[in-house]
Amino acid sequence: MKQMSGSMNSSIETMLEILQEKAQKGIGFDIFDVYQRLTMDVITKTAFGIQTDVQTNAKSNILRATKLIFVTSYKDAIIFLGLTLPILRRLCSKLQEFIATLLNKGRPPNIVLRKGIRKVMEMRRKNPETKKNDLLQLMLDSSVAVSEDVDVSSLEAGNAEFEKAGSAETGNKKKRCMTDDEIESSAFTVLLAGYETTSTALAFTTYLLAKHQDVQENLYQEIKDLIERGQKLEYATVNKLPYLDKVLNESMRMYPPVHLFTNRYALEDVQYDDIQIPKGTLIQAPVYLMHHDPEFWSEPEIFDPERFSTKPNSEGITYLPFGVGPRNCLGMRFAQLESKLALANMIYKFKINLDEKQQDGLEILCRIRFLSPAKVRVKLEQRNEGN
Repeated sequence: MKQMSGSMNSSIETMLEILQEKAQKGIGFDIFDVYQRLTMDVITKTAFGIQTDVQTNAKSNILRATKLIFVTSYKDAIIFLGLTLPILRRLCSKLQEFIATLLNKGRPPNIVLRKGIRKVMEMRRKNPETKKNDLLQLMLDSSVAVSEDVDVSSLEAGNAEFEKAGSAETGNKKKRCMTDDEIESSAFTVLLAGYETTSTALAFTTYLLAKHQDVQENLYQEIKDLIERGQKLEYATVNKLPYLDKVLNESMRMYPPVHLFTNRYALEDVQYDDIQIPKGTLIQAPVYLMHHDPEFWSEPEIFDPERFSTKPNSEGITYLPFGVGPRNCLGMRFAQLESKLALANMIYKFKINLDEKQQDGLEILCRIRFLSPAKVRVKLEQRNEGN
């Protein structure tokens, strides 16, 4: 993670240059789009070692394709139909792909992204000197236990002899290399997850900070004090900003980017009040509702970072922005570090105000699994210390 922070800061520097230009012009703009470009730049650099122009190219093909996978007004209705009538599931899947392909000028967005990943894989194999210390290389050099599901979290570093053999016995477990399809699918999942949720969390947090100037000022003072002590905003230092932690935690309580994340299967028949839950039923925790339940949170609709001065969940698991248990969000620490670095750098350099067009409130897009703002329009003022 420490090694990745350098690439993150490189992308954040590009973002700050873009924001400085907007601040100098005094124009209002949608910062959610800026964050989407930032997180795409970060994930392609850190996970795949790819340099892109996604932050500066308004017509970036990779960003367009990724947005179409997530943000489509028709998509939830089709998914709901497929879930309600399983017999139509395959038809609904094909219909989604067809519409997304039309919107992407005849190029299936998921195929565009997968081909890009496959191209990098082939380049790494043909040119060993291009080998990098990133997630994709870890998967290319890795082994997984055959008896377990292929999962990025189960990766173990392999060696040359093992890679040539293709499979081997380690103790009582048989191991093998990941197939190209498995690597491609895992990389595709990482790409989408690293892009969407972090940009959404940053956008919601920025909206709340612009709306609550007192909180923004407290956060600025904490960051300013750190820098005046001769510290830089990097891996080791941003994890020593307790108020920043509180702000991010409270933002994700109010607006969890993934509001249906934690799943569990009933291991036996259960009677819950008047509800009969048969064995094998999939249960999903409604994270947004839990985060806004007054039984668990005092005045849940109020943005109050200080509520995280004490540890939540003293009487149960009620805070789930990253899920819970051994299968919680794999990219949690990555997302937290990226969010802290981006926010700390931005707040130190700029004061954030809501644009006139954003004064009437926030339009929230609630999809089957994800929450996101339609837009977060802000204006920036450059702080003297940030020059």
